[in-house]
Amino acid sequence: KQVEELFLFVPSAVAFSFVGAIAALVAFIDTGETFKGLVWFSFSVVVLFVRGVTGLAYRQTPKPVADPAFWTRMMLIGNLLAGVQWGLLGTVCYPAAHNYRELFTVLVITSFVAGSITAFSAVKWMHLAMAIPASVPPAIYIFFIRDGSNWLGGSMAIFFVCCVLYFSYKQYHIVAARLIVELDNEELLQQSLAQNKTLVHSNTELRLTTVNEQEARQEA
Repeated sequence: KQVEELFLFVPSAVAFSFVGAIAALVAFIDTGETFKGLVWFSFSVVVLFVRGVTGLAYRQTPKPVADPAFWTRMMLIGNLLAGVQWGLLGTVCYPAAHNYRELFTVLVITSFVAGSITAFSAVKWMHLAMAIPASVPPAIYIFFIRDGSNWLGGSMAIFFVCCVLYFSYKQYHIVAARLIVELDNEELLQQSLAQNKTLVHSNTELRLTTVNEQEARQEA
């Protein structure tokens, strides 16, 4: 059930991520760093391929899948690569000159890290695999390396990252609790149906016994 819920969001998550990559490439070109942008975008295409093929293969696999852990590992690898992709955007590919792409980069990373909590919270560590490499390295690079140490801004940035990770952790447990309730309800429904079938069979036998007794009395 966890894997089913995870892959329910995969197509839209992958599509939105690729739209963000295209927007980032446009920003690279607009600020005069075309080559760096094309190299980064090439890596994002590889990430799109890994996640997209995984999602497509899962949709074409008969349900329920035989090995849910395999699909979990595949998406975990895809999300880790996606986290590295956005982490590179905020570190190695961060603009050298001060321009609007600085704010754009921070907004893109923040949006995808925080906005994907719901999409990837069904499986443990799935969201964290993307969120940690996407947000922690940029926060450290921007506030402690690029322009010297800014302890106030850096501490607040790390705090906000921890807030997102905390909500991801809580959302996972909420989803897990809901799925457990669904499984319990399904089990109760199956037991109820089985008891109803047994009751119907008993009623049929009782009617047959009654008919036989009536026929016996009539013959007597």
